Amino acid sequence: MRSVRKPACTQLTNHLESLIAANVYTPGDKLPTRRELAAQFGLTSYAVQQGFEYLAAKGLVVLKHGSGVYVATRRRNESQTGWTIQVFLCILNFKEGSYLYHALQGLQEEALRHQVSLILRQRNYYGHHLKHASVRRELAPDTQAVIFLGEYDYSRLDLPLPIPCCGLEMEECYGGNLSPITLDPWETARLATDFFRRRKIRHVRIYQLQGGAVFASRGACFRRFWEPFGTSEVREFRTPNSANSPDPLPDNPDIGHFFTSGSWCELKLKEWKSRCGYAATQRLHILSVDGKSLLVPDYEPVSTITIDWKNAGRVTFQETLRRLKSPGAEARRILLIPKLHEIP
Repeated sequence: MRSVRKPACTQLTNHLESLIAANVYTPGDKLPTRRELAAQFGLTSYAVQQGFEYLAAKGLVVLKHGSGVYVATRRRNESQTGWTIQVFLCILNFKEGSYLYHALQGLQEEALRHQVSLILRQRNYYGHHLKHASVRRELAPDTQAVIFLGEYDYSRLDLPLPIPCCGLEMEECYGGNLSPITLDPWETARLATDFFRRRKIRHVRIYQLQGGAVFASRGACFRRFWEPFGTSEVREFRTPNSANSPDPLPDNPDIGHFFTSGSWCELKLKEWKSRCGYAATQRLHILSVDGKSLLVPDYEPVSTITIDWKNAGRVTFQETLRRLKSPGAEARRILLIPKLHEIP
């Protein structure tokens, strides 16, 4: 294939390449129009056309005058590994701009680079949905590995499987079948402890989902770190949506609030703002984990501990690829070092 120059509209071309790699757009599918993509990405029609021409030069799409742009039929002599990875995407936390959206982009870019086919399954395995869902029943034929994006431990998945599994934002290893990948709960605890100590807080409320292993781990590690410096209490939500239950944040600036998930933190911040008319962070000491407030435009600003989620998607793919290349390779727990993003 001849060398092609990368266009200026890299966000658009990366987006389309990722969707093609993940089989969201399959051979023969028509892509959105220039006008639609220009509006979505804030580009000119000419810039979108440049992006189409770049993808056509790479052999990914076919431009049909007067008809549109279509995904090209893949040639048999192209470099293909033959591997197919099925990705289960937690729809509860997936929307454009969310942390899972960024993780999926990183994963798809790696899949495209290594010529690995992805099959996406958007599923909600929380609560009562579990009794109607089975990973085993939903595996596509010839799937060689499975990746879970989201907090699927809560669902008590029917694992292990006879193929490698990796889970981003999971804690359980399911008998050594699954490689859990998440931000380091001990480094998270250290950063959180320093955050509240600088504010001279003596008591911290910890908010976590009942039965969510990754959240329980964050909460437990924080309590261990925090014990020499003050007291703490745990507030558990029974379901992801129950964070919106009638339990408002107390109007007490001497109490710290540590949310092990940004989603529940956002619900409480909006409830406070609706009730009080101003941001809770103007009066209370609040810290969330996962960085959703940095990624989702309509989230309330709040201090948060997070990782580079796009890179986390790449790491998840690389761990899956390692186990595919070495059949029988042991699963690994991978902890990613987070950083604190503090608002004034």
